Amino acid sequence: MAKADKINELVQTVRKLNWEVRPKLTNTPGGNSPDDPLHRALTDLRNNEIQMSQQIRAMSLAESDVTVDEANIIEHAEAAKVSSRQLLSEFGTAREAILSLLRNFSDEDWTREHSTSTGSVSIDKIVDDLIASDKQYMERIFSAAAS
Repeated sequence: MAKADKINELVQTVRKLNWEVRPKLTNTPGGNSPDDPLHRALTDLRNNEIQMSQQIRAMSLAESDVTVDEANIIEHAEAAKVSSRQLLSEFGTAREAILSLLRNFSDEDWTREHSTSTGSVSIDKIVDDLIASDKQYMERIFSAAAS
């Protein structure tokens, strides 16, 4: 898949969430409950996006250590204090940060390998993983929203 197609795929996730899920959030019972499956799925989606955003940003700065400081991410228990709509907004903000970086990367930047705590990885691989995780989160979110 070409770079532009991958970026478009990431944009489509945001659009689909905003068009199809956001309107349902105001009527979702227990939207702030950590036990609500939709709220949990949105929390996990948001946390993953923040981690990926931090990792891509670190890679863009050519930092040698691109490990993500997970302590800076609000944990699930604290996420119960924010609404599902806010989680979706925070996801959108992190996604836009990612898209902004990706649009400015050259083809060489996309394929350059970076050393991480889990091995060597490229921006292209990170984006592929992000697209795959989007699909998994979307399944969880739509399944929870339907119930």
